[in-house]
Amino acid sequence: MGRALELAGDREKPYLFTSRMPLAVGKAVEAQSMLAGAVQIQPRCSETLRELRLATERKQGGGAR
Repeated sequence: MGRALELAGDREKPYLFTSRMPLAVGKAVEAQSMLAGAVQIQPRCSETLRELRLATERKQGGGAR
């Protein structure tokens, strides 16, 4: 995933897409880190903000899998 993020440049979607795998396997902290990169690039991307909210809920133990 590191190479994909290197190539992402100033686009938020690669960060968003690569965050889904760690989130799916219960690595919410890793997913949050990737999503934070997407938010820095595009702070108002509703899809990224939704995913970040889900990752935070899962990290806190409140989200369903």
